[in-house]
Amino acid sequence: MSDVREVPCTVCKGTKTVKCYSCVSHGVLFLREDRPPTHVELELANRFLRERDALREAEHAREIALLGLTEREQQLLEQNRALEARIRLLRKELTNARDNNHRRNLELDALHYVWCDGGCPSGVHRYDGEGAKALSEDLVKAGEDSIGRLRTWWENHKSRQARSESVA
Repeated sequence: MSDVREVPCTVCKGTKTVKCYSCVSHGVLFLREDRPPTHVELELANRFLRERDALREAEHAREIALLGLTEREQQLLEQNRALEARIRLLRKELTNARDNNHRRNLELDALHYVWCDGGCPSGVHRYDGEGAKALSEDLVKAGEDSIGRLRTWWENHKSRQARSESVA
């Protein structure tokens, strides 16, 4: 299943990205949106992707043979391919990090995190687009009450810890 990845859909000429598996009728890889793939479909997709990668490697070897590259040139070409693969991996990691950061920022907005206490429009709910509209006096009062209860809890917790350590 790790070989199944998102690819541009060639049926719709790349206007969307779809998770892929083998589809004989279109000759492309894509997932039907009405149901998840079966185990057999995923196995077919993985086999297709392995065979496709093997064909690419064979094509690469054929290109090297046709070009008559020296050993040093072949090494440089291989290093270039490895760097290109590393760049693709880093781009994917960066996209994942960006998505995770966005999700975390939305979660912080849901918790009414205060980004700036200067009264600026983007001081609260910066990432969900709500801004100050998302808050009301009642909501701020409830937050203050909750913070007060947090302080009380913390003080009680510290005193309980101190008592249990003095007994032990």
